[in-house]
Amino acid sequence: MQEIAPGIFVENCYPPYNLGLITIAAGGLVVDVPPRPTHARQWLRKVQEVTGPIRYVVLTDAQPERLIGAALWDVPIIASETTARYIAALDEKAWPELLSNAQERFPTEDLSPESLPLRRVTLACDREVRLHYREPALKIEAIAGAALGGLWLTVPDQQVLFAGDSVVFREPPLLDRTPDRQAWLGSLAALEKRAAIRWIVPGRGHIKARRGDLEAQREFMRVAWHTAQTLAQETVAGTGLAQATRELREAFFPTASKHSETQLRIRHGLEQLVAEIRAAQEPDGDWRPGLIL
Repeated sequence: MQEIAPGIFVENCYPPYNLGLITIAAGGLVVDVPPRPTHARQWLRKVQEVTGPIRYVVLTDAQPERLIGAALWDVPIIASETTARYIAALDEKAWPELLSNAQERFPTEDLSPESLPLRRVTLACDREVRLHYREPALKIEAIAGAALGGLWLTVPDQQVLFAGDSVVFREPPLLDRTPDRQAWLGSLAALEKRAAIRWIVPGRGHIKARRGDLEAQREFMRVAWHTAQTLAQETVAGTGLAQATRELREAFFPTASKHSETQLRIRHGLEQLVAEIRAAQEPDGDWRPGLIL
């Protein structure tokens, strides 16, 4: 576990996420829990060694792996209102399906519905919530765009922001999971202007980014969108996808190999964007050109 600022820790050895711990007067506030039970137990022990009681787990979005991770701990959950509603809508069929998909990834773990009941959100954030566990108060914000139920957590006294998957550093963003690309770009543009934020902790990958690093991500997203618009006009679908993926990788991530996770993430992102564009161009679609910031 790395202490990136006084009382603020980040753990990145339990994939797929960067996990956060903020020490507060009453114990600890945790940002996300890994979805693998073995990792979740190890993370719990580490946190308790540092802070003792855990007051809340903060979920940075509603992706299934994050929901499973939170369910592995018997700790109150803070999440966005969108995430709270999504969890409340999971019925007796949907939750076992999520667990079954995770079980396939972790066949040696126990992720049965009987051993892992769904946990509801304790405190839901519609727009913004202040937690007076530190001074000045911690700020939690619901953020649209990158993933369903996105949430940011700011620690003002140390100028640190936990940004979830809305921010990536030195790797491509997860474009195949975003519900609102335009809102995502808008959030990044607003974040870049926040003088009170010095360090950003992305939800995965390289741990610390600066506000100035956001422009590279925004530029990649703009170029990927324009590339997808071109691919969407192909007579034979998918003809130029491999070449476009390679060109984006070489332009933005030149040290990554053609068989890397970077290459795969770019390809999946382009496929999703092309599908969105084609769906919007259907007779009943409402097509709007991409937002350029």
